[in-house]
Amino acid sequence: MPYYKIWDNETRAHRLVHADTKAQAINHVAAPVIQRRFSVEVARTAAVVELMATGVAAETAGKVPAPDQGSLDLPPPVPAHLDEPARAEELA
Repeated sequence: MPYYKIWDNETRAHRLVHADTKAQAINHVAAPVIQRRFSVEVARTAAVVELMATGVAAETAGKVPAPDQGSLDLPPPVPAHLDEPARAEELA
């Protein structure tokens, strides 16, 4: 099982997570934040109709959301050069 280095793109804080997959590692770190910020339930037909009537598009999990679905105020992706592994002296 590999270790995954995960960092917060805003604070640059690092975490080291031992997990089978990248998805498990990010879920381990992000789950508490996600559970505080978001709620989820199965949408009843009436809710689907109401939301779509107000312009909320249906999304498919695992697919990139449509550009107009940015209403959750999520930060933009980090530029590729910031995804490079940090050197030891940068972490000190």
